[in-house]
Amino acid sequence: MALVATAAPGSACDADEFLCEGGDQCVPVAYHCDGEVDCRDESDERGCSKLCVVISLSMHAGRSRTPSGRVG
Repeated sequence: MALVATAAPGSACDADEFLCEGGDQCVPVAYHCDGEVDCRDESDERGCSKLCVVISLSMHAGRSRTPSGRVG
């Protein structure tokens, strides 16, 4: 868990910060939905979608692969 400064209750965070739902803690916007809980109330990770990306490589060392997998 990252160490972050706390804000006075009801105060707004800076433009580059995310206000935790509890209203008393700000964390950097980059920490919102980063897969690691930073707000004490865990609100920085609530409602975040998980994205799974699959990458298929069809090039190897600048040469294309044939359907059989051989480098051509």
